[in-house]
Amino acid sequence: MEKNLISVSDSVQELELTYTPEEYKEEVGKELKKIQAKLQLPGFRKGKVPPHIIKKMYGDALEYEAAEKAANTLFFNVVEADKLNPVGTPSMTKFDFKPGENLKFTVRYETYPEVTPVNYTGNDIEIPDHKPADNILENEKNNLLKRFAGYTAAEVIDGTEYKINVDYTLRHEEKEDYAGASNNTDIDLSARDLFPAFKEEVIGKKVGDQIKFKYIYDIKDISDDPSKTYYEATIKSIEKISIPEFNEELITANTSYKSIAEWEEAVMAYHND
Repeated sequence: MEKNLISVSDSVQELELTYTPEEYKEEVGKELKKIQAKLQLPGFRKGKVPPHIIKKMYGDALEYEAAEKAANTLFFNVVEADKLNPVGTPSMTKFDFKPGENLKFTVRYETYPEVTPVNYTGNDIEIPDHKPADNILENEKNNLLKRFAGYTAAEVIDGTEYKINVDYTLRHEEKEDYAGASNNTDIDLSARDLFPAFKEEVIGKKVGDQIKFKYIYDIKDISDDPSKTYYEATIKSIEKISIPEFNEELITANTSYKSIAEWEEAVMAYHND
């Protein structure tokens, strides 16, 4: 295995990893078996399709998928061994694989910046009197309703109360090899922290449609020229989110509380602590 740790900034690092076929063979093999176990073709029981038929039908696609999943495991093995301690969710920005050849990929992640303690002892600190926000009950209510929401398949996106599944790729207008991909990513369009430009772009889109969008925060972080970098995504599925009614039945059936008043009292007590 070859590894190269690059410091992008004080709080962002990239880890480049290269594995020989012998080094990744076992991990890719495990992931390939998991994928093959789920395959079901006419005339064969689920998970019992002969390897030569799978190869004929899917070519290298399944091995590529297995390698991508194995890369995630291999990355976290290095993280644990080298005690890298990434913050948040790492993202794979480059992935290069062909069966029988080296597996190369790059993962970008945030880290805690190094801080030198200065004059942190012997100081008087005023502790503010914490009061819960006025909208705390409304926020907790919305979170509860979202947990028990229902989902039904839909044809087109006509609002924000939808969950979509996409495959997306980070691309550069002038660099063909500048790509990081993520498959089967679920996105809740009703999420408050989802940037508005993406929500606007998907309105009116259907399953199979492609969209292009820019996420300036990420782009500034990874490109010297943000104007030439963009995301390209394919919508794989659309589900309408059905929010249940907030009532006594919902509370008593899904929580340990016997009434809405008791639930509200417990929420406020928690946030007052």
